[in-house]
Amino acid sequence: MVYSINQKVLTLSEYGSDNFIRDLVWLEKETNKWDSKNSHWFHQLQTSYKKYPEWFFLFDDDVPVAFSTIQKYYEDCYRVLTRTYIYRDYRRFAHPKNDTFRSPTIRLLPYQLNYIGDWKTVFVSMQAGRKNAINRFTKKLSYNSGFRWRIDNNMVQTCCNPNDPDCWQHITFAGNEPHLPRMLENEYREMFNRTN
Repeated sequence: MVYSINQKVLTLSEYGSDNFIRDLVWLEKETNKWDSKNSHWFHQLQTSYKKYPEWFFLFDDDVPVAFSTIQKYYEDCYRVLTRTYIYRDYRRFAHPKNDTFRSPTIRLLPYQLNYIGDWKTVFVSMQAGRKNAINRFTKKLSYNSGFRWRIDNNMVQTCCNPNDPDCWQHITFAGNEPHLPRMLENEYREMFNRTN
């Protein structure tokens, strides 16, 4: 995939809330055609997007490529690349073992880290069943960001409902280990009858 030289990243104030909501409405309908598992969060974000400190939108010329946000957990601890969405035309459906391609997420990351400024912990999370993906992404983050990223070998609680299996995720982090509840992987499998 080749990006134009006119790649740009806009914040929500630069892109506009009305434009973002229009995109979310369109994505909610569009993804039901081929990616229905994510359509519910496009609906939720139409009213909840303001709870996040900032959104970042990657464009290739004037074509939207991806967007994501950051989430503050406690002082100096942030989840980055939260609610990432990559538009279908810019997705890769096969990933090499040693992936050095500067994907949309890698292009958004420096803007998010710059926005946060000083931090002690940043992390990225992925849902259960994506352990191979978090392993690959950790290598890619370390290669591209200049920080040492490490995988937490437990499932980590990333949202407030401990009884929701989707609130327990794989994480990779830079800086200090996040102070968040953890569960052993075999405990997760037994509790939720899911693979991780």
